[in-house]
Amino acid sequence: MDYLILKHTHVALAMVSVILFLLRAGTSLYRSRMPSLAFRVLAHLIDTLLLGFGVVLAYKLSISPLSTPWFAAKIIAIVAYIGCGTVVMKGKSTQIKAVALALSVVLIVSIICLAINKDINGLNIFRVQQGYYSKA
Repeated sequence: MDYLILKHTHVALAMVSVILFLLRAGTSLYRSRMPSLAFRVLAHLIDTLLLGFGVVLAYKLSISPLSTPWFAAKIIAIVAYIGCGTVVMKGKSTQIKAVALALSVVLIVSIICLAINKDINGLNIFRVQQGYYSKA
């Protein structure tokens, strides 16, 4: 499969996954009616496809978390995001769910920044390229 197709599919799945997570988190946090079984199955299917495309991309690009620090940080952030997401969905206290949701959003932003910048120092979303604001 072509690299650009893999990459754009992975990005699209990531966007859909985040949207579905935020919808599910909102219903969980505000104790609304739980999403239907079909909605939950769709969310898990999207997440599984996202993981699969991510593994294929890593294989195609020959990157390993053992040799690529930003990739290792991204995997750690993903595992932490899954943990926080589990607390959001299954936590007992609204306060704990809210904190876990806030941490989840921070982790989502860090995952995106790592993916875009491909640098362990890339967590700075306001990173200015050297010379960008210099007087010419």
